[in-house]
Amino acid sequence: MIQRITIPKDITLSISKNISKSVFLLSNKNGSLLLTIPSFILVSWNKSNRALFLVNKCHTNYNLLTLTYKRIVNVIHGLSRGFNKKLKLVGRGFKYTAHKNTFFLNVGFSHIFKFTTNGPLKISKFSKSEFNLVSLSQQQVNQKSFILQKLKFPDSYKGKGVCSSKPIIIKEGKKKMY
Repeated sequence: MIQRITIPKDITLSISKNISKSVFLLSNKNGSLLLTIPSFILVSWNKSNRALFLVNKCHTNYNLLTLTYKRIVNVIHGLSRGFNKKLKLVGRGFKYTAHKNTFFLNVGFSHIFKFTTNGPLKISKFSKSEFNLVSLSQQQVNQKSFILQKLKFPDSYKGKGVCSSKPIIIKEGKKKMY
């Protein structure tokens, strides 16, 4: 099975091949990302068409070829447009502050949570209770948003907590029978 990927002109690609793996360095004006590919996937680069071909050596690992293809496509998408996730604080007294690389989150506990953002991950203010996580890597955005949501997962009865863009199904409370 052969997978073909066209790489845009603004992204530069450098490949270094080893015995055990191939290492890609994709970069442009926004930043650079490193990607490793296992040795059983053959990589050929056509500079004139700016096409990258991935060929599976063993005929049993089609899933890993597809996974590698998706990882490369995600890196290209991240370098050209970036990934972002919008989070919202729902609840009385829930607030946040962001300074350069540190992020302070108050979600109703006795202490304030402090996060440091490293690398290309940035937090941009959207409004008083909404903020955006922006990065070149989709994995980094999803991982950080999961950590923030895990601090105060949205309550299923009131809907309070750190919410993402997915709608929350709010349960109906107990009814008083008179």
